[in-house]
Amino acid sequence: MFVHVFPQFLLGFGYITPILIVFGVTGNIMNLTVLMTPSLRTKSNVLLSALAISDCFFLILMFPHSLGQYDFFAMNYNFRYFYFHCRMHLIAFANFFSAAAIWLVLAICMERLIGIKYPLFVRRYGMKSSFYIIGGIIGATFIVTAYSHISYKCLIKHFCSNTQIHSMCFSAQRDKWTSKLNNTYSDLAKQYVTWNTRFNAVFVVFLPILVVLWANVLLLMTLRERQKFMERSNVKQGEMGRAQMLMEQKITITVCAIVTSFTITQGPSALALLLSDFLLANSNKITTQMTIFPQFLVVLGKSLNFGLFCLSSAGFRTKLLSISKHRFTNWKPRYENKSHETERLCKANV
Repeated sequence: MFVHVFPQFLLGFGYITPILIVFGVTGNIMNLTVLMTPSLRTKSNVLLSALAISDCFFLILMFPHSLGQYDFFAMNYNFRYFYFHCRMHLIAFANFFSAAAIWLVLAICMERLIGIKYPLFVRRYGMKSSFYIIGGIIGATFIVTAYSHISYKCLIKHFCSNTQIHSMCFSAQRDKWTSKLNNTYSDLAKQYVTWNTRFNAVFVVFLPILVVLWANVLLLMTLRERQKFMERSNVKQGEMGRAQMLMEQKITITVCAIVTSFTITQGPSALALLLSDFLLANSNKITTQMTIFPQFLVVLGKSLNFGLFCLSSAGFRTKLLSISKHRFTNWKPRYENKSHETERLCKANV
């Protein structure tokens, strides 16, 4: 989940990361197009929309890091100046949106589980409850990830008559940054960063993943029980009963895909963070190597996991095509009218 200082990393992974980011942002915007339509505005879809927005912002904030893999940007003075001065703030806000997305996934899973097991209980609360949940998640995750802004100290130097710019970042947790350079952070700041890093690894990543696993196991068991019940009660209903069972089976497959993608893409980053913090806090090189692949998995998950929520649904695809067709139909006459008006004005001028 957490993004550390980006050196020249990821090798082959780094070169395809910008493509994944563009794909992920585009996909989430398409999902928002459907989820935010008035006819589909439910509590679940409000949470899903918030998740899509969080993932979009995360991927956008990751884009400057991914561009650094290409020499055209890596050697460009203006890009390096912007990146070196904004790097830690980009990382901090990316951590914030990533943390918010993880807890939104947890909220979605719990809402679905409660909605299936206790449908009457869910109906007691209106649409406002979803906005309260989203607001609480945003506020809490912003506070607990604020330490990321000062977790590294980046020193920037200019060389060759200010034609070249270089930067090196040092962890706030290290006692000495180099043999000749001591850590300039106060003891209070060091403790603040150290304990917040551990707190985030446990309460922002590990616990949500465990609860999501537990909630989805219960959800799968509940769906399975409902499927068996329908098999017994719909034996005489022919095609209608089989269609209902098929729909339940598709829901089960979608849920399995969601929890599998979430666990695979988010879990390794938490493990790498804990190991780098507890075992390798004084080794920047090893810490960076440990976080390379997990960081790529996080980007991959943000680019793909939301599609598992929505694009696996035939109803979603039908609605998306309908909206796209409607908007294209409305856009085409306006374009044709502008073309005719331009042509008429040209003829009048002649």
